[in-house]
Amino acid sequence: MIMANETKSPKADSFRNIATLLGEAIRKLNATCTYAELADDLLRTVLQSTGARRTIICKWTDDDEPLVIAAQGLPAPVTPGDEAVILDPLMRMAAGFGRIVNTEDAPKDNRFREIAHRMGLGIRRLGAAPMFNRGRAIGAVIYYSDPPGALTPEAAALLAEVSHCMAMAMELSTLRDQTHVDEITGLPTHREFLDRLTG
Repeated sequence: MIMANETKSPKADSFRNIATLLGEAIRKLNATCTYAELADDLLRTVLQSTGARRTIICKWTDDDEPLVIAAQGLPAPVTPGDEAVILDPLMRMAAGFGRIVNTEDAPKDNRFREIAHRMGLGIRRLGAAPMFNRGRAIGAVIYYSDPPGALTPEAAALLAEVSHCMAMAMELSTLRDQTHVDEITGLPTHREFLDRLTG
């Protein structure tokens, strides 16, 4: 009996990979994992899918100042404080559009030329996926690299999901820090229970 060869669609594999990523992120969020630990794992995934040299998560503080909260890849070509300030217009652009903004070659793209120039070291490929919490922009997942190149649809889908996961993780982390007793049951929350066990 001859069996037909099973062929796999690259798109189907990509969606399976995203589903696996989300499943793992949800498991980590429900455990004792902090958003910073989760951020490192997710940023490594972004590096692999985009082929970028560096990826960061930036959020806005209560004073509306940009702040790098996690990074993976090569060291920044500028100080972390400067990196956040220089990339702030990119974050605001992504937040304003409500979607990923990116360029294959920043020095040739009027929207990104100034950012690339200020970052230095020949930054060419650049992009950001906004993070939203309850309809409010709170920051972005950003990638950049020196060689030019397009963002594949699969990498864009993964980048969007990573930004969504990180927004949820940051919200959950805030809630865990604020809430010590479940309002309905009156029982200690997961975080409070663990703090009591280890304290």
